[in-house]
Amino acid sequence: APFALQWATIQKSKKMGLAYYDLWGVQGTSKKEQWKGFSTFKHRFSPETKTTSYLPMHIVIIKKWQYFLFQVIRAIKNRFF
Repeated sequence: APFALQWATIQKSKKMGLAYYDLWGVQGTSKKEQWKGFSTFKHRFSPETKTTSYLPMHIVIIKKWQYFLFQVIRAIKNRFF
């Protein structure tokens, strides 16, 4: 199902005239084993396409108390669920 969904989205994007479809990241130079399956899946759509590297993401915290609450909820969720 994931392959068919992505392929249908790519085809619809092409019909809309879009030239690029971003699959949001593949295994980079770190070679983490956890990314291997995702990277293989994504490369199957266009094996000849070169990977583009961007600057790493940074989080800018605007509302500190909301971010703190988010972190607490995420920690609880990760611990118990």
